[in-house]
Amino acid sequence: MREATRSTNRTAAALRLTAGVLVVIAGLAVLAGSAAADTPNFGPPTEVNGSGGGYGYFFSVSCTDASDCTAVGYDNNDQPIYATETSGTWGTSTEVTGSGGGYGYLYGVSCTDATDCTAVGSDYNGQPSYATESGGNWGTATEVTGSSGGYGYFNGVSCTDASDCTAVGSDNSEPIYATETAGTWGTATEVSGSGGGYGYFQGVSCTDATNCTAVGSDNNGQPIYGTESGGNWGTATEVTGSSGGYGFFYGVSCTDASDCTAVGYDENAQPIYATAPAPSASATVASVTGSTVLGGGTVSDTLTVTGTSGGPTPTNVAGGVDFYACHVSNSGTLDPQLCPTANGTLYDDSEILSGSNGTATATSSSFTPTATGTWCFSATYSGDDNYSGSSDNVTGTPDPNECVLITAATSATSTTPTVSSITLGQSNTDAAVVTGNAAGGSPTGTVSFYECGPTASAQACTSMGNPVGSAVGLTAGAGNTSSSTSVSFTPTGTGYWCFAGYYSGDSNYSASSDTSTDECFDVTAAKPTITKFSPASGPVGTVVTIKGTNLSGATKVTFNGVKGTITSDTATKIKVKVPSGATTGKIKVVTPDGKVKTATAFTVT
Repeated sequence: MREATRSTNRTAAALRLTAGVLVVIAGLAVLAGSAAADTPNFGPPTEVNGSGGGYGYFFSVSCTDASDCTAVGYDNNDQPIYATETSGTWGTSTEVTGSGGGYGYLYGVSCTDATDCTAVGSDYNGQPSYATESGGNWGTATEVTGSSGGYGYFNGVSCTDASDCTAVGSDNSEPIYATETAGTWGTATEVSGSGGGYGYFQGVSCTDATNCTAVGSDNNGQPIYGTESGGNWGTATEVTGSSGGYGFFYGVSCTDASDCTAVGYDENAQPIYATAPAPSASATVASVTGSTVLGGGTVSDTLTVTGTSGGPTPTNVAGGVDFYACHVSNSGTLDPQLCPTANGTLYDDSEILSGSNGTATATSSSFTPTATGTWCFSATYSGDDNYSGSSDNVTGTPDPNECVLITAATSATSTTPTVSSITLGQSNTDAAVVTGNAAGGSPTGTVSFYECGPTASAQACTSMGNPVGSAVGLTAGAGNTSSSTSVSFTPTGTGYWCFAGYYSGDSNYSASSDTSTDECFDVTAAKPTITKFSPASGPVGTVVTIKGTNLSGATKVTFNGVKGTITSDTATKIKVKVPSGATTGKIKVVTPDGKVKTATAFTVT
């Protein structure tokens, strides 16, 4: 099993050796474009002796000046090796000990001075590894953990100082990177996005500790690159145009974060190179049409993309400019923040840039905020053949020009008694409807109800001294409205009673109330009723007992129109004598609140 793994590693190394030759060819193809005076003159290949087991291979070299270089690879003992050129003289190949599983291979090296280098590769355990030279002394080969699928290898490394390096390669399925910061290596981490579901990185170049570009190829047989900006890696992206339909990158060199040249070969077995497009800069300004009150206006965003002054004008196809909106804060004060694309709402991706002399603009469609607080906007430009992509207010420092404060909209509260008139002893309720707008939707919150009265005429209830129960929560309804109804209220006297309703407001709407006289209802006294009387007949002078309700205060009782004498009177019972001259007929009772007759006649005998 171990021999099979060893054979696999050596086969992979042989493939990388072939790739290394192609990289040299690619490099020569680029140099051929320079003036003849700048073309290097290579001497004949010269062996470096000392390889363990009698054989050895170099895969990578890094030079800090014309005569001080370090080369790395492996020997016939399957041990990683290095050799150092000092002042033009090469030393012997020397094994680096400590590889996991007893064997190892170095595929890339980067030196920051003549005696401080970092080499990377893999070991017999199938793990990516590194070895560091410090002050001319090499440490042991050390594994870097974290490879997905339990396997990985490093193909390239770039160091910006002796203890800050980035290594790239591949794991079981995706290109990977690992970063050394202040001498400590992080875990191997995948870079997503490879075409065809698989990819690997072969080379990397860093311009500082957090800005690197890595290149390689994916499962579609297309050259790819991945860019680290400010410590964050983007997705692996294909570079189109390879002759024959396929291509592979094996090396890259960057002079700044956005100016790189990658080399490799295509399906026609020809060396290729690709150059990163010139950088572009994006600036955006959000502007309000109407007011900043919720529902009172809209926001549009204007993107300005600046390329090379006087050069080609940045262009795009539909989808190449994306506008995003983010609700970043509920605070009542402006709180500018970034609007990352992952958190934002993509509200327009159909605008086309227009302009001249290296500058172009596009303005988004109108966006209607749906809540109060700070809304921030951002825009991204995908780039074109002449310029790399750029964005504003996605990363870095928040752009205050991209943020607006949306304030609460007014609400309207209308309350109405359930019935407009009741008799004393009955109850009534108050119904409230609170209306918002299309932007904020149905209001939330509560309505507090109050009562005032009684008065002789309808008068607005402006006092909050007599609450009708507790505040009642709103229930959303149609047409951006919400409603609530008070608990029942039973008046204690006759006259006019009036309700008042106070809406609490919410994050989208200000408070409002209704204290108009439309909130008033009339309470009248209860009219008298007769349920029965006895006896049903009798001569003059008979005392008749009348039972019913609301009979107190009776002013007159008549027998077929002739007034009798009241001997006692309560709310539920009256006693009265049949008067002289009375004839058979109905009995009528008169009170201050009304009058009522018996259903049947009293018979005078």
